Amino acid sequence: MNRVTGQRRRPQAPQSAGIGPARTAANRAGAGRQTRGARDGIVRRQGPLAGMFVLVTGLALVIGGVLGAAPAAAANDLPLLVDGADLLTSSEERALAERLDAVSAERGADVVIVTVQSLGARTSTEFADDYFDYGPSATDPLVPGEDPNAGYGQGYDRSGILFLISLEARDWAISTRGGSISVFSDRLQADIMDEVRPYLSDGQWAAAFNEFVGRADRVYATDGRSASGGSINWPALALITLIAGVIGGFLPVTAWKAKLKSVRPAADAARYLATSEVSLTHSRDDFINQHTVVTDISASYGVGGGSSTHVGSSGATHGGSSGKF
Repeated sequence: MNRVTGQRRRPQAPQSAGIGPARTAANRAGAGRQTRGARDGIVRRQGPLAGMFVLVTGLALVIGGVLGAAPAAAANDLPLLVDGADLLTSSEERALAERLDAVSAERGADVVIVTVQSLGARTSTEFADDYFDYGPSATDPLVPGEDPNAGYGQGYDRSGILFLISLEARDWAISTRGGSISVFSDRLQADIMDEVRPYLSDGQWAAAFNEFVGRADRVYATDGRSASGGSINWPALALITLIAGVIGGFLPVTAWKAKLKSVRPAADAARYLATSEVSLTHSRDDFINQHTVVTDISASYGVGGGSSTHVGSSGATHGGSSGKF
């Protein structure tokens, strides 16, 4: 019996060409590159989100800066009835003042009535505008340093209407500002004064002022628009809308651009040229038909539909009108 002696060998998997320690190291390196690539892919996918975060943060800073720098709306505690000419009794003055407070609060615009004995060196329009802008403390003539924000008006645009009576030359004037300029068109002001002027001519002061307040209240109610801009900073809102639009357009376009992997810039337009030429040998124009639209425009079309404006001494834009009674 023959006896075989020797060492037991651990069975090994067969190796094909190119597989060995070197290839194993290469696989590990490749796996490392793949891992890094995956991390890079995550970073690249985070790019738009990071961009959005930066844009939103910048937008918040811009909004805060603009709103913080915006001038505050006029919020002066001034009497809406100033009877400097002493035309009303105590009870009439009290009732009219309460009505002015109620209408102004409901309509979001100051409705003001002022009576004086004399206009001084100013016209009735100038006096009404200055009184609206500077308040009762306005001097005649105005001196440097007077605060043009010390007067009347509600909201960011300081909306309101002021009715002025001066006894010396029997002058009246209306001054509007802010959103109330468009609410009270020239024609509406004329219609209001057609009803108010007879009371003024007869010396029925309380009736005249109550008629004016009632008419103004109905105009605000019928107009259907907000009389004032409220506390909204419209320039800031416009800027916010613009920036939001840029962000809203940038993010989708960036996402679409990232998907266009097969698109490459072209150095010329040769690929768009037709391989065969088209030549027109004959052309003609044929008249088909004629259509005419005729619109009848009446003589009163559009008359009084707008509001004429002017700039007061404060630099603010006013509407209004004036006359005699």
